[in-house]
Amino acid sequence: MSTGLKDVLTIIGVAVLVFFTNLGSYPLFDEDEPKNAVCGKEMFARGDWIVPTFNEELRTDKPILIYWLMLTSFNLFGVSEFAARFGSSVLSVGTCLGTYYLGRKLYDRQVGLLAGIVVATCLMFSAVGRAVTPDATLVCCLTWVFCFFVMSRNQPAARARDDKSKPLAGAAGWWIAMYAMMGFAMLAKGPVGFVLPCMAIGLFGLCSSVRDDLAAGVVTLGDGPWWRKTMRMALLIASPARFFRTLWSMKLWIGVPVAFGIALPWYIAVGFQTNGEWPLGFLVKHNLERATTAMENHRGLFIYYIPVLFAGTFPWSVFLPSAVMSVWRRVRDRAERSDGDLFLACWAVVWLALFSAAQTKLPNYILPIYPAVAIMLSRSLISWMRELAVGERRFLWECRALASIGGLMVVGLLMAMTILLPNEQALALFGVIPMAAGGCAYYFARHQQRERAVLSLAGGAIMLCVGMMGFAPVQIARYQDSPFFAAAARDASPFGNAEIASFDVFEPSLVYYHGRKVHRPGEADHVAQYFADYPEGFLLTRSDKLHRLPTELTDGLVEVARQKRFLRRHDLVLLSKPTVLAAGHRETQ
Repeated sequence: MSTGLKDVLTIIGVAVLVFFTNLGSYPLFDEDEPKNAVCGKEMFARGDWIVPTFNEELRTDKPILIYWLMLTSFNLFGVSEFAARFGSSVLSVGTCLGTYYLGRKLYDRQVGLLAGIVVATCLMFSAVGRAVTPDATLVCCLTWVFCFFVMSRNQPAARARDDKSKPLAGAAGWWIAMYAMMGFAMLAKGPVGFVLPCMAIGLFGLCSSVRDDLAAGVVTLGDGPWWRKTMRMALLIASPARFFRTLWSMKLWIGVPVAFGIALPWYIAVGFQTNGEWPLGFLVKHNLERATTAMENHRGLFIYYIPVLFAGTFPWSVFLPSAVMSVWRRVRDRAERSDGDLFLACWAVVWLALFSAAQTKLPNYILPIYPAVAIMLSRSLISWMRELAVGERRFLWECRALASIGGLMVVGLLMAMTILLPNEQALALFGVIPMAAGGCAYYFARHQQRERAVLSLAGGAIMLCVGMMGFAPVQIARYQDSPFFAAAARDASPFGNAEIASFDVFEPSLVYYHGRKVHRPGEADHVAQYFADYPEGFLLTRSDKLHRLPTELTDGLVEVARQKRFLRRHDLVLLSKPTVLAAGHRETQ
């Protein structure tokens, strides 16, 4: 068996373990998972592959690709949590393979192999890779966009033509494949799937061109302080002539027809079928307004994504500062293969800068840079593993940091479980895994067994992600309230097809597990009208908000079921008229 095939099988094995362990063994988690799953479920029931709806209303939040994946898996496996998540998990395996090929093309196979494992075992990505969201689809598409771009530059003919006038010259076939993946990225998440990768590739072309000119002595930065040289560099990069030369080299006359030829047919079709309502809602509200206003109170400081990145890439994030510094030094010193470092830096900077400037901020917005960060981390660790004379003290401190964070995880999880899920304190033991991994890596590093030190880190990361994402949700999800209340209404209903209304609380998962529309009366008098329309109906509300309902209404209702709201401090109650319970009781006799 060839070395390359062994690498691929290793990455597939790790990724399948991380993304498929107990994939369908726990209910959907609010908010995003059930919203997307309900859309797929309702489209599947209608046989509709064009218009997404949630709770029988048009949903303009996300484009179609995630729903197409669900429709395909629903046809294969039937409607279930496993089928809903299946597409995301498969494409996350694809992301790991794309990261491997990128690392291998930019550096070597060892870097690629570790990078594929690193991206699979970053906590944030391992969670998203198991979720019914479009993020995993977008990350997979963009990873292969950049993979095809790097492959185009690695072609012998392309390298021969790669001069200053064509800084991004490459084989046309790879460019077609690259822009095709951008088309699918637009079907996954919208315009960002085309605009942002083009900006990253364009920035790389500009920076490469300036660096080549500096090396050839065509231009200079002159003398003076660092800030003056930085300004001079920025002016060189922003040169109009250089900008248009780079733009021309990106072959947009190929890219625009290919990418838009893939994406536009569905956008046009959904526009026709919804009289323009879907494109207007998606492009204006969920793109323009998210960039200019903090929607749904998702705001943060400009540096919001720095701590988010550290948390999301744990347990590898303790090595991130040294990896970033290593990239900076190699780009600055024009070291061997520093083109790869520059490319990864441009990729990451574009995403971080643009989403830091946007007003709406969510942790998943920067997920597309995780493959780049994984390659940076892998390159740094592999370099440390090979260069036995350097970096021992730094690595030992990083291992201490990892073990210390593991200890804090034990304390933090124990406190959180005591407050929110008192019977699940044992989940705090997951913090022991990074403690042990950091300790083992420290021991091996002290004894000059650097390869074993890196293997200890990889093994610990795999165990942590499989445990926290594959087994912990099975325990935690037992306390979810939507499946409980949907089942309680079904059991209490004399007809088995209960109508449910939700007042002062709304959980999208209730729509999924109820299996039909959940009514949402906005005011107390609307609740009275609901019971007038559906005398056999049920009402779900918060126990601490019952006073908002008229006394004459609540006096005529009885409690069907009660449960503490998932990860909250208040109870939810399911109410109905006494006649409903009596009829339901007679039906079961």
